Amino acid sequence: GGSQLVNYGGVASSTQIASFGSQVVYNGGKAYKTVVSSAGIQSVSGGIVYSTTVSSGGSQLIYNGGVSLSATIASDGSQTVFNGGLDHLGRINASGNQTVSSGGGATQTTIYGIQTISAGGTAVSARVSSGGTQTIGSGASATQTKIVSGGFQNISSGGSALSTAISSGGSQSVFADGVASRTTASGGVITLGGIANNTTLVNTTSMTSSGGSSSIVIVDVGSQVVLSGGVTNNVIDSGGYLYVFSGGLVKGLLVAAGGKAVVENANAFSSGSPLA
Repeated sequence: GGSQLVNYGGVASSTQIASFGSQVVYNGGKAYKTVVSSAGIQSVSGGIVYSTTVSSGGSQLIYNGGVSLSATIASDGSQTVFNGGLDHLGRINASGNQTVSSGGGATQTTIYGIQTISAGGTAVSARVSSGGTQTIGSGASATQTKIVSGGFQNISSGGSALSTAISSGGSQSVFADGVASRTTASGGVITLGGIANNTTLVNTTSMTSSGGSSSIVIVDVGSQVVLSGGVTNNVIDSGGYLYVFSGGLVKGLLVAAGGKAVVENANAFSSGSPLA
């Protein structure tokens, strides 16, 4: 249960923290290759830590001005990034947890476990790998996330994702009042109960359910299904497939060569000609 304090100009290397022990790295302090295990805590309060490993039961806490570089959060380990803190190049292993709180940031995180972005938190250039999940809470944002096979991105009500790239086997779910903008999907699955703007679908299925709205969707060798209560706006259906169930709504539709649109109810077109 002892404590190690790393003050301005101080350097710690290869410290082991366990059993209610703690390491506190203050402004101007540095710590290298710290290992945090059961009930141990590393607090980064203005300093910089490199290559920390947080194993089962351990915690890393990054506060205002603190920076963690290349941390590994192992199974049942946790990392929390608070206001003004930054995690860069972190790796969240299976069953590991990262929480990005209000004012905190995480950049270029590789996710096999769980990344949760809370209100006011931001994540940039994350990679969500097999078994990993990125959850974007209300008031939180994620930019330039890459979702590969077996990875998941969940956009909760009030959350937003910009410029997400989904490859084959990846999945994005946009819940009611969540927003996804400029998503590019190549072989993944998108489920919409929220809003999707400027989405590009390539060999991908997008399902827009009740309350969902998709705007300026480009379907290229992909498919979009609009269920009752769903809305799609300005669809460009090029070499792809659009199916609108009864109760779905289409606002403007262009079917290019090789494309196909099936609309169960002609009243689904809210304005203009069905074929623009």
